[in-house]
Amino acid sequence: MAKSSRSPRTGRKSLFTLLLIAALAITTGAVDALKPETTAALKGLQRSSAADVVPGRYIVEFDQAPAIPDRPTESIGSPAAAKSQHQTFSGYLASTGLDEAVKVDKTYSHVFNGAAITVTEESQLLKVAAAPGVKAVHPVFIHSISPIEKKTAAENVRRIEYGLRKRADATPQMVFANNMTGVSAVQNDLGLTGKGIYVGVIDSGIDYLHPAFWVTGKQCTQWKGDGCRVVDGKDFVGDDYNTRDPAHNVPNPGPTPMDCGGHGTHVSGIIGGKDETFTGVAPDVTYYAARVFGCDGSTATDVIIDAIETTFLANVDIINMSLGGGASFNDYVESKVVDKLSRRGLLVASALGNDGTKGLFQASSPGLARQGLGVGSFDNAYIKQDVLSVAGVTGLKDVPYTVDSDIKVKFALETPLPIKRTPNPVTAADDACTPFPAGTFKDAVALVQRGTCTFAIKAANAVAAGAKGVIVFNNRAGSFSGGLSDPAFPVPVGFIGQDAGKAIYAAADGTNQVSFTFHEDAKITLPNPTGGQPSDFSSWGVDPTLLIKPDIAAPGGLIYSSWPLKKGGHNTISGTSMATPFTAGVLALYLEKNPKGVKFETVRTRLQNTARPALYPAAGLPWPVAKQGPGLVDALAFITTQQTVSPSRIELGDSPALDTSKQTTLTVTNTADKPVTYNLLHQQAVSVFGEGGVAQDKLQYSTKGAKVTIQPATITVGPNKSAQFTVTVQPHAGGAPAGHWLLSGYVVLESDATSAVKSTLRVPYAIMKGDYSTYPQIPNPVTEGLPLVSTAPLGFWNFTSDMPKVPMYDDPSTTTEPFTLKGLDKPLILATSQLITRLQVISLIDAKTGAKLGYLPAPQEYVGNGAYFAPDSGKVDAKTGKEIYGWDGTYFKTAEKAIKGADKDAIDAPNGAYFWQLELTAPSTNIDNYVKLLRPVWKSPKIVIDRNYVPPSTTSSSTTAATTSTTAASTSTTAAGSVSTTATGTASQTATGTATATGSASSTVSGTATAPDQTKTTGTGSATATATTGSGSQTATATATATATATGTASGSVTVTGTASGSATTTGTATATTTQSPGTTVIPCPPCPGGTKTVIIVQPTATVTTTVAPCPVCPGGTKTVIISPPTATVTQTVTPQPTMTTVPCNVCQRRRQDGDCDSRRRRSPPPSRRLVTVPESPIETKPVPVATTPAPVPVATQPAGDSYGELEVPEEPIATKPKRCHRKKKTQQRHYTMAAY
Repeated sequence: MAKSSRSPRTGRKSLFTLLLIAALAITTGAVDALKPETTAALKGLQRSSAADVVPGRYIVEFDQAPAIPDRPTESIGSPAAAKSQHQTFSGYLASTGLDEAVKVDKTYSHVFNGAAITVTEESQLLKVAAAPGVKAVHPVFIHSISPIEKKTAAENVRRIEYGLRKRADATPQMVFANNMTGVSAVQNDLGLTGKGIYVGVIDSGIDYLHPAFWVTGKQCTQWKGDGCRVVDGKDFVGDDYNTRDPAHNVPNPGPTPMDCGGHGTHVSGIIGGKDETFTGVAPDVTYYAARVFGCDGSTATDVIIDAIETTFLANVDIINMSLGGGASFNDYVESKVVDKLSRRGLLVASALGNDGTKGLFQASSPGLARQGLGVGSFDNAYIKQDVLSVAGVTGLKDVPYTVDSDIKVKFALETPLPIKRTPNPVTAADDACTPFPAGTFKDAVALVQRGTCTFAIKAANAVAAGAKGVIVFNNRAGSFSGGLSDPAFPVPVGFIGQDAGKAIYAAADGTNQVSFTFHEDAKITLPNPTGGQPSDFSSWGVDPTLLIKPDIAAPGGLIYSSWPLKKGGHNTISGTSMATPFTAGVLALYLEKNPKGVKFETVRTRLQNTARPALYPAAGLPWPVAKQGPGLVDALAFITTQQTVSPSRIELGDSPALDTSKQTTLTVTNTADKPVTYNLLHQQAVSVFGEGGVAQDKLQYSTKGAKVTIQPATITVGPNKSAQFTVTVQPHAGGAPAGHWLLSGYVVLESDATSAVKSTLRVPYAIMKGDYSTYPQIPNPVTEGLPLVSTAPLGFWNFTSDMPKVPMYDDPSTTTEPFTLKGLDKPLILATSQLITRLQVISLIDAKTGAKLGYLPAPQEYVGNGAYFAPDSGKVDAKTGKEIYGWDGTYFKTAEKAIKGADKDAIDAPNGAYFWQLELTAPSTNIDNYVKLLRPVWKSPKIVIDRNYVPPSTTSSSTTAATTSTTAASTSTTAAGSVSTTATGTASQTATGTATATGSASSTVSGTATAPDQTKTTGTGSATATATTGSGSQTATATATATATATGTASGSVTVTGTASGSATTTGTATATTTQSPGTTVIPCPPCPGGTKTVIIVQPTATVTTTVAPCPVCPGGTKTVIISPPTATVTQTVTPQPTMTTVPCNVCQRRRQDGDCDSRRRRSPPPSRRLVTVPESPIETKPVPVATTPAPVPVATQPAGDSYGELEVPEEPIATKPKRCHRKKKTQQRHYTMAAY
């Protein structure tokens, strides 16, 4: 077994690849030769939703305990011990010379014992991992401020719902949120305002000069002034900081945490802002502002951990983190840090995420922390909106609307504006996504419908058709706000509800005039159609180990709060980022009443026991627990109720056996001075089914659930006493449908009518019907055609453009063409995940023996829903900065070694045939030892590796009819032999006939070459031509030996000694033999992917200029062709007459043993392997002049903006090597989005 001789991996690489890619819905172009099911699977493919990683930045975790332990059983460390390890680490870097390539940016010793580092050479990470005391090396994730709903190809609704400043869309709505949650009663009846509670806000900073954050009766006029409730804080990044921008990804903190973005100010206003327009939840709290975002852009994990540690040291009582990322597990560093904070008495509220539209299992970190509160969102109950007046629509007068108030141009006030509707039918799902006919909306406001494409595209198409403004109406029930993210857009853009939009559409049919009139301050208070319901954008649980998330829900849809003064002062936006600070404010009210000795579990129990679940409208049963958790927070009950039930949630995992019966004992505690009697009830929630990673709108629901038995039926608990009861859940006995259904509901304790104490308590439960370990993680390969094996260039596909036409293999019974592993001639897989997966590896199996040899490099961790490539080569293309995917031919004996990726452990796989086996960690309720959970889910076609592979000689024939015209001449000859001519008659006699190569004469051919497929051409042969002219005949016999030297397309002339009188036109063919020898040339790729190539044949006799290379699939790019020994012979039949031939590029990419193309399982075809075909109507072209001296070979350069690189085909003649246009994949990076999701 040979150790690997591979060069060090120089691209982005970490010991933990942690690949979580932001979800982007896309549509691909057609992929020729794929079977229909595979083509269908590729269309609409989504990239894996997971994490964005900052290249070159890592977090080193040391093994000594920090000041806060990881687990309750661990001893509490000390900052001094942690700092000692930091010094040891710095000394190690200096002594080993690593300090040149590894920079320590920051150290942590309290909430986390570690260091943030930047590496200039990522190959040094292995040495970093080997340093004394290093426990692990983690990547740094990117956290971004995101709009309210994901910007996908299907929709571009902004998560931030702008437009509610002064004149715009709404007035104070916090009053509605406060009323629906009991906050108003707590403030008014109990007099609680959060006084004395110190809240840390880790966000984009706070506009501390805003009146909403002044001390009552005072003004805040400067940082840390006497009238400021933002009493302290720190800027960790500066205004221009943006992790994604290389020019601004180094923090440059300012002197204060002033917010120039708006998000942090909005969040802080919800927690406790107060001015003349709104009142937050706890209006007397004070703030510590930790600014981790610039004015725009993103931040990173190392910055956030630094902020958490600093905020902790500031002795805050509550931390709010309205940020999060893609689907994850609860063992990532941020979630673990939150767990540590709770053990020190801090209460942490974190957004669960805004990926609700993506279906189940989308909860994100740090909201996944077991000892933190992951918060979901409910829509506000009422909204107060601006209204416009409508004329020309029967029964419709006032219409609520919102506007994109970032756009500087506004709708004219008190002036009727004519409306012209879209010419598309109201049923069109993609209205305004393509250009309208010119003048469609001339001098009018365009009315178009939401859906499919971005608002920016819709508005731009309307403006191009003459619109002076744009109104977008909803394609679903309810109100909404959108935005273009373009303040300079030339016309105003507004948004209205579905019902009003449809009524206006029907009236604006051209038979009568319809108009809008906008007013200065016309508003209306309306019940929100989805008020009191879980927000559609709020991420679904449960977590990937079937633990219940969210922990609580709060109002987050359409929330009015403060905004930086320079940007308008107030705004209404939506997201779990709004629900999170609402929860933090409720916690502040609780702490004011209970200031001492608060434990996190006590707080969570009370919060969950008193929450109120919402009913699913279509069923009359509560929404699934996976969507709403225990329900909407009830602040009054949370603070005043004196009874609790623990545990506060029943997490039952899965149920592999049909007779599964799980029992839990619950304890009721009564701290009141009177007894309470409860009736114990079961409230079933709607069951939900989401296999296949389906989106929210494709989820299935059922009113059938588990059978739940509660004993006893009633229970009485005395003053300051506790009592117990049991709950038994039988998931297979309740009639729920077959499959992996999530069954859930609530155990309800309702006080008896005769009881002196009145209270209602609830405990949510959740269980999966069936064996979770069998939950499908990938699509069915037989029906979907995925995963599949292809070549490295496929990894450059960005999932938005047409799919490159490269070889693809998805049938396990097939065998690939040999891979040389040189350049980009490497195999990869394209796979899709339907469930967040802890670890993905590819094992290597010997095709002859069936023995499992080991694992390919670069396993991926935290693989979210969607498509991904593997393996990651660890290298980045120098030109484009995109990662290269493909196997380098090495493997590791164990999965653990593959994860670490040490070069010393890599083994070279010898040439031969192999299978790849995709293995994923099986879904499980316990991932502590996730590597041991790996299981095979797919086996590849046979993959052939041959580093010395040279394709066999290939024959290509082409015959066309042509005529040759000769005239009487006297020429010189360099060939032995003679030419005899016999003719009767005079000059200008013409005959037709045939030409046949015979004899053994010799002649010389000379000329230049530009043909891509031949470097030298030699030929021998003879020709006899017989022709008959009117009154006589002519016979010419020549014997010649010809030699031609060509690089590329041969062009030259043949001269033969002899004389002839008269002229003759001969129809026939000629045969030439070419031999390919070592040489290199660079050839421009013609813009004809899947189309044709041009072959030009030029007269005079035996002078041939021909383009032999098949057309590749890289329009406008270049390919490098290298021909190496041994030589290969190509025989071509050509005609001695100028003509042009167009040849289809698509010929089968593999053959059966009989040499014919096997069309049964073909993939995207490579170049021609067999016959050159001639279309019926070739394009006309002028003959190429014959060059008399060799000409230099031109080098084609890659056009600007073309994403293809050079084609490197190391050891095969062009005629036989599949053309792989190499596209490189964008660096994977994780999105941790901020509060306005």
